[in-house]
Amino acid sequence: MCKHKLTDDLEIHFIELPKWHKGDVEKMNRLEHWLAYLSPKTTNEERRRLAMKDPAIQKVMEAEKVFQADPDCITAYEQHEKYLRDMAAMKEYDEDVGWERGHAAGLAEGEAKGRTSGLMEERARLVLKCYRESMSAAAIAKLFDLEEAEVQEIIRQYADATDKT
Repeated sequence: MCKHKLTDDLEIHFIELPKWHKGDVEKMNRLEHWLAYLSPKTTNEERRRLAMKDPAIQKVMEAEKVFQADPDCITAYEQHEKYLRDMAAMKEYDEDVGWERGHAAGLAEGEAKGRTSGLMEERARLVLKCYRESMSAAAIAKLFDLEEAEVQEIIRQYADATDKT
């Protein structure tokens, strides 16, 4: 059992029932009765002794018997448990699929940017080739359906870069 003090007014105690060691039922306090009742280590005989000692536990055991005797209750419980498992599986699947979809979208976006970048570089290479063949910026702009200012910018940027290499 671990104990965490949150404020001067509130404490929360966490109890791991499988690790909880029960003692003699006769020496237990009310909280320990409930811990023993809920513990998976407690036998049916020990639970019956707890019920004789604590009327609230006896009421719970009677309610359990009524619940277990009603097939509709059992079916509803099993359906709810299946629903919870399905929701957990669906969430895990959605997280996996969401990651895969996001990854695929990222790859597609990267490819599109790469293609665009490649096309721009190829266009710049062709503009420079035409310029080096003594075509005017106006003629190059008309040929590639660009603004003359764009052609001049390409020539300025790429010519400087290729001159340096």
